[in-house]
Amino acid sequence: MNDLHYEEDYDPQEHTWDDWSEEEEEQQVQCLYCKDILPSAKEVLQHMKSAHTFDFQNTRKTLQLDFYQCIRLINYVRYKVQEDASYSCTTFDKNDSFFKDDKYLQPVLENDPLLFAFEDSEEEEEEEEEAIDLNKVEPTTELEKKLLSLLFKAKEDLNNLQGQFEDYKSTVKRTFYDTLTEDTKM
Repeated sequence: MNDLHYEEDYDPQEHTWDDWSEEEEEQQVQCLYCKDILPSAKEVLQHMKSAHTFDFQNTRKTLQLDFYQCIRLINYVRYKVQEDASYSCTTFDKNDSFFKDDKYLQPVLENDPLLFAFEDSEEEEEEEEEAIDLNKVEPTTELEKKLLSLLFKAKEDLNNLQGQFEDYKSTVKRTFYDTLTEDTKM
């Protein structure tokens, strides 16, 4: 027979996606250009901007790089630094051949956290720029109060959906990189 049993008090309505999402542990991230290791991708991106005059997010926006081109850029720089520790090129052109070379889709560092986090840091920057503090809004009419209440609810729903999407995206990325790693070992 079935060894499973259910508690009588179990209510599936009490469980949400929030219960399933676990805070991802911040992984230490190595700079692209030096041996410095920092506690997060955001700090590495800031370090590269100040110490190496390389603004990854600005380069990404200026060249209009897609996801795969960003992966290639990160791996290309890591590869070049492995070949020559003094490599310091921080200016790239969209026509650089490595942007089309699938060789640079293969991670140079195994489980490189920067490959998983560069999109997240851009989204955080955009959110910081666009943020409106709804707590400072003072409604003067009943309609404004109702609209503000709806806005708070919509913002909460959006945050939940974004969290779910980020979990999904992270899983897809990891699966993609695991497949790449397995393919190269064969």
